Parts: sequence; structure tokens; C-alpha cells
Amino acid sequence: MGISFNLDAQTLTALQNFLHDNHKIKSEAEAVELFLKKSLQELGYLGREPGAATSPDRLNSSNDD
Repeated sequence: MGISFNLDAQTLTALQNFLHDNHKIKSEAEAVELFLKKSLQELGYLGREPGAATSPDRLNSSNDD
């Protein structure tokens, strides 16, 4: 499955600079996927295991790990 989108010039330049500095990441698409996954994990929408995430509106002190 794929998506396409346009980035403003400043964001695209930053992405290209990131790729230049991080040779293990082979493409812009791979970098964007990495950023998206990390953001979704930090926001609680993507867990370490499939289906393990708790959405932010359901977070409370009883599930604060």
C-alpha cells in the first residue's frame, strides 16, 4: 500500500539532509515511514506489538506505563 504527497521546499531539504547524514536509510519513503511510525508510537496510536497501543483519549493513571 502506498500514498503520495508533496512537501514544501524547506521540509524536503531537511529530509534530504537527514538522508545524507543517515546512510542506513535508503530512500525518502523509508525515512518518512520511520518518522511517521516514531510519531505514532509517541502519541500512543502504534504499540510495540500489533494492537497493543492505547489511544490518547483512553490513557489514564491505571494504564500509565
